[in-house]
Amino acid sequence: MSTRAALLAASLLAAGLLAPALAPAASEAVRPAVGKPLEAAKADLARHDFAKARDEVARAEHARDRSDYENFLIDEMKGAIAQQSGDTDAATAIYAKVIASGRVSGAQLQSMLLAEVSLNYQVKNYANVITWSQKYYKAGGKNPVVRTLVIQAYYLQRDYANAAQLQSQVIDEDLAAKKTPPEDQLQLLAACQKALKQSADLTKTMELLVTYYPKQSYWADLVYAVQTTPGFSDRLDLGLDMFKLRVGLLTTEPQFMEAIQVALGDNDSGTALRFIAAAQAANLFGKPGYADRENRLIALAKTQAAQTQASLAANLKQLTSSPATTSQQLYDLGRQYCGFKQFDQGTQLIQQAIAKGDLPRPDMARLRLAEAYINAGMKPQATETLNAIPESTDGTSGLAKLWLLWLNTQKTLSPV
Repeated sequence: MSTRAALLAASLLAAGLLAPALAPAASEAVRPAVGKPLEAAKADLARHDFAKARDEVARAEHARDRSDYENFLIDEMKGAIAQQSGDTDAATAIYAKVIASGRVSGAQLQSMLLAEVSLNYQVKNYANVITWSQKYYKAGGKNPVVRTLVIQAYYLQRDYANAAQLQSQVIDEDLAAKKTPPEDQLQLLAACQKALKQSADLTKTMELLVTYYPKQSYWADLVYAVQTTPGFSDRLDLGLDMFKLRVGLLTTEPQFMEAIQVALGDNDSGTALRFIAAAQAANLFGKPGYADRENRLIALAKTQAAQTQASLAANLKQLTSSPATTSQQLYDLGRQYCGFKQFDQGTQLIQQAIAKGDLPRPDMARLRLAEAYINAGMKPQATETLNAIPESTDGTSGLAKLWLLWLNTQKTLSPV
């Protein structure tokens, strides 16, 4: 049972909605033999003296030849005593009898129906929660807590479809009113969608969670959803590792070692050095049994980085002076410049490569250009570039959306 929902249910009952009125109907009299004990019981109930209140009700029940209305008032008082003393099972049964009498209407009927919803939720009779909520709405009730309890009731009965449908409506209403959806409601919707295997809807809900509550666990779920999308290209592995580094999802030595190897395999030794620096800053390297392997990889990365940096200027001169230069060559060199944080030159080369119009994977190039802008602290340019990436089946648009979601959580960007 949701803690929040349980508290909401209890708050409805604690609000004093069900204090018995004991006011006789205009056309029906209450004899003193019944009315006086009930008035005394009402006073005892206000003092929370439940034993005395029950004794007074018993006195009223000893009156002979009671009318239907007198019996109705006795039941109403018995229900109030049961509810306030914590005898929930008795309260639900008595209030059901009072409601069925047809003698309550308007606000009093709504209050009793509201109590039935809350009481049944507290005793975990979730089917009755739904039944009584329908009667409550039919009677004109509008308390928003009822819908929360109904959603929980559907969920706890594993009726995930109805729970998801109602919860989606609540969240959509919040978003339309420019309100922040409560985190627990988004969590419940995500749980329903996961159980129903609604992958696309689940991803949208996770996007809302990271937008309003950007926790690492939510980022991890969303990254997993993107990475396991059918058709996700391994060409995006390096970009995904760069994103994980940004949101704090690279946390172990094996994860960093794999990211370094991916960067080196992608001929991006500058980014490999960045991963090395981050791992060392987190004190993940140098542990007994791993140091030798790490040192070999670090040495390889430094050697490749030195060789690449030494040739950058010559390669740039050659490519910019040769009419045979291809877009792929410009792109590869641009990536290398960006890896070494020379973003002005690197982004210019990638832009030139894209503009030539014959890159085999132009949207992946745009993604890498956006990543360079992010690393350079250029949020507007990164956002514009990411928004220009169309929907795709290879994971490019999925990773672009991750970056956009993350950018929306950042007021400003600082260069790396």
